[in-house]
Amino acid sequence: APISEILYPKALVPEEFAAAEAAINNTANTQPILAAAEAGLYSILTKRGLKADSFIGHSFGELVALWADGVMDYETLITMAKERGTLMSESDPDAAMMACMTDKAALTAACEGIEHVYVANENSAAQTVVSGSVEGIAALEEKLTGMGIRAVRLKVSGAFHSPYMKEASAAFRAYLDGIQLGKPSGAVYANATGESYTENVADLLEKQLL
Repeated sequence: APISEILYPKALVPEEFAAAEAAINNTANTQPILAAAEAGLYSILTKRGLKADSFIGHSFGELVALWADGVMDYETLITMAKERGTLMSESDPDAAMMACMTDKAALTAACEGIEHVYVANENSAAQTVVSGSVEGIAALEEKLTGMGIRAVRLKVSGAFHSPYMKEASAAFRAYLDGIQLGKPSGAVYANATGESYTENVADLLEKQLL
C-alpha cells in the first residue's frame, strides 16, 4: 500500500483503528513513513530559506540526516528505510523496549541481576531507553516501579539498538554494500559515536543498529 494510505488510514470503527495503529507501529512501515514525513518537512524548510550547518537524526532519523547532507537521493532513502525496517521487524518477537525516566547510570545499576536487558538509547539526563526480552523488560519495569521511577513501554516491534539486532545489522550491512552512497560532507553526526561521518557510512549505520 502507498505510504499515505498507511499513515492516513480510512478507519471508522474501533477495530479498524486498532488494525491501522498496528500497521503504523510495524517497523517495516514506520520507517518509510518517517522517511517521507521527515524528508518532506526538511524540503519545506529549505524552500523557505533554511540552510543547515550540521545534521543529526535520532535512531532512524540518522538516515534522513544523511539524505539531507546529499549522501543519497530520495528514492534510495525510501528504499533503504523499507529494507532497514523490514529487517528490524523480523527480529526476535519475544523482545521489547521501554523508556525509563532516569539517567543512564541509575538505569544501568537497576538492570544488574536482570538478564537479557540492555541500555539502548541515552536520550537525556532524565530519560534512558532499554531493549531486551519481554520477560526481562517486565522484571525491570516491576523493579523500577518499586524504586519510584516511571517507565513506559514503547510501541515498537523489536529490541532495537541491542544484541537482538545482530542478524538484522549483518543483513543491513550486506544491503548497504550493494548500493552506491555519496561521500558525507562531515556535517552529519552519528548516534553511535557522537563523531561526524566521513567515509564510513556503512560501518556506522551497521553499528547503530546494535
